[in-house]
Amino acid sequence: MLHPDRLTTWLLLLVPVVLLKVCLTPGYFSTDFHVHRTWLYITDSLPLEQWYRWNLTEFTLDYPPFFAFFEWLLASCVRPFASELLLEPYPSLSHGKQASFDVVSVEEPSTPLPVTLQLVLVHRLTVIASDALLVVALYLFLHRLLNQPIQRLSGYLLGVSSVALLIVDHLHFQYNGFLSGIKVLALWVAVDQRGSPFWTAALFTALVHFKHIYLYMAPAYCLYVVRHHCCHSEHALQQLSRSGTMLRRQSAQRSHPGLQHHHQHQPQYQRNDRGEQRNVDEDEESFSFSFSFFSSSSSALHLPLLDWSVDQRAVLSAASGALLVIALAWLPFLMRGVGPTEILQRLFPFGRGLLHAYWAPNLWALYASADFALARLLSEPRPASASGLVGVLEPFAVLPVPSPGLCALLTLLCMLPAAGWRVVQKDCSRRQFVVAVAQCTMASFMTGYHVHEKACIMFLLPLSVAAVTSLDLARCYLFTSTLATFSLSPLLYQPEDILLKAALLLFHVIFSFVCLRCARASTTGSVESLLPALPLTYLLLGVPLFLTTHLLLPWLLPSQQFLPLLLTSLYCALGMCASFLW
Repeated sequence: MLHPDRLTTWLLLLVPVVLLKVCLTPGYFSTDFHVHRTWLYITDSLPLEQWYRWNLTEFTLDYPPFFAFFEWLLASCVRPFASELLLEPYPSLSHGKQASFDVVSVEEPSTPLPVTLQLVLVHRLTVIASDALLVVALYLFLHRLLNQPIQRLSGYLLGVSSVALLIVDHLHFQYNGFLSGIKVLALWVAVDQRGSPFWTAALFTALVHFKHIYLYMAPAYCLYVVRHHCCHSEHALQQLSRSGTMLRRQSAQRSHPGLQHHHQHQPQYQRNDRGEQRNVDEDEESFSFSFSFFSSSSSALHLPLLDWSVDQRAVLSAASGALLVIALAWLPFLMRGVGPTEILQRLFPFGRGLLHAYWAPNLWALYASADFALARLLSEPRPASASGLVGVLEPFAVLPVPSPGLCALLTLLCMLPAAGWRVVQKDCSRRQFVVAVAQCTMASFMTGYHVHEKACIMFLLPLSVAAVTSLDLARCYLFTSTLATFSLSPLLYQPEDILLKAALLLFHVIFSFVCLRCARASTTGSVESLLPALPLTYLLLGVPLFLTTHLLLPWLLPSQQFLPLLLTSLYCALGMCASFLW
């Protein structure tokens, strides 16, 4: 019989997921396939100083330096199997322009080189292979975060079989599974009180230099690292003193076995605010390891107003880890004359406008829907936000356009409950930290500037891990993840993909429900209702909406191609806003 906590069990359960990904390789892929193919050519064929200057097409390199190095490494791996992937995708555009990298990007790129099944298979296998990092990271993280084997297995299955990740990575074509693996490793080091501040800072800095969108989790992550790895409260120092006494007593007992009967230590338990028991001694022992390296030799800077004691050596260790990663990422370009401004302009192209072509289900989707309705009522021209184009700087017909600064301020305000209050508490648990990371990233999704619908993966993964520990979080995850997955369905826009989308959505709901029920049953011995009547009713409304947007509207109003997207985005945005406030 397979044990739920054995590595062999986890690997065997991974086999059907990998087989499904392989079976989907001949399916639909978006222009992101050509984007990453172009990046393979750029990093393999051009000198490093030209990587962020090449702009013969719109598929310019706009990810941070570490991801560029990752593409360079992939190019070396795929060369023996499909060297055609490394050829210039648009050779006619660079004809006679080999020496110029400052030309203006073309508006209508020529037809790329033909794509064969072999090229697609090899390129998709790089995505599948890179997912191995996520598997390893989840194994390490869940064994550190959770105590119940069934909870660990449920969280693992929810992570590796995510339908949202399947659609975005293995159909649409991206590498979010690999990036999520780095993210989970950073969380693993952060929640491990024995972890070094050097590695907590280094891993997160590396994550940001792979994909800069993860800056949105910085408030929760950085404050947690500073609070729990670099600063200690007076209460924690008292706990350290007690735990040191206990460890010395245990050492004496091992030296004098006859004393064990008289000094048998019984585990002490206390209940938290949710009525859950936790072993105080285990907390103290794991907490003490975080100070053992610095407590004897480093001086501490006491902050009386905050009741914090700053470990100066820990702060120096964290800063050196971050600075080392920054140097590794930027020095190769700086030494070749590439200025930081050139790269930063690629990473933060604010000229793309507030909205993406398809509205992400967030606050600005509701804002754009309100503008669309007001334009119809006031007989104004159709707003540009409903044109399905990218880079519209004046998208609204009636309402004012929010600036990037306003979006950033609103995002920071929405992050405050998670980062500014929950994380800095001295009794912040590991689970609360994971929830805070999910809240910060979801806040950026709901209020950020030019958010893609694919960014929902940022908060779904940490939320799925936390969902197996609490009924409230399980309900929140089931509701939120279903809407987020539903919002990704327009990415598969071809008519022949309707049945595939329906099957994937149904699988997500059923599989998530089973995993969460098993996790709850292993914890409480009973199974509560995972969805109250109101959220369940709202999710059921998605069934007629799916049929309307995929079958009825294309038949009745074939010229209104943006209307199904608008209805899908509006439906998901209303639910996501309610979930965020939940």
